Amino acid sequence: MTEDQIEEDMALRGTMNSDDEFAALGRENETYAKLQLADVGNGAQIIYVKGTWYPTHFLMSVMDGYDTWVCNATQEFVAHEASRWGIEVVEWLDRMHAHFSQHHLQSKYAFMSVDPDVKMLECSFLDEMMEERLLVKLEFHKTTSCGSMAYDLLELLVDTNTKQYSLRKRLVTFKD
Repeated sequence: MTEDQIEEDMALRGTMNSDDEFAALGRENETYAKLQLADVGNGAQIIYVKGTWYPTHFLMSVMDGYDTWVCNATQEFVAHEASRWGIEVVEWLDRMHAHFSQHHLQSKYAFMSVDPDVKMLECSFLDEMMEERLLVKLEFHKTTSCGSMAYDLLELLVDTNTKQYSLRKRLVTFKD
């Protein structure tokens, strides 16, 4: 998929599904996570992951500190992976959402170069329902629009800080 196709798909995301659909699925539409990669001898590294989740597919962006990488997990890809695992699409998406929307200590994450413009994000985790260790591989393509992800992360941090400050202020007022 070309960068233009990914950007077009990302532009459509706001009009595709209502918040009610995500609430019914029990997952948030947008997630942000700080994932610690497995230590491969050069110290543990951190990546920042933004996920945009839909009932049948997802978009993911990764910022590694230097570049931004995007993955468009299409409906076809998601259906294929769910079929390969022998589970329903919604179950497969729930597992992906769980492991890429926050860091799990029992999961192993890796972000490796395939070629100069392609990286593979891997997540290995123990699936208790299937009683086996599973491996997810997602292909990411380098993008030139890294400012958008940086802006989204900064906006999230400022909003979170503002909400925490407001909550602390209300708690202090409540105590008095």
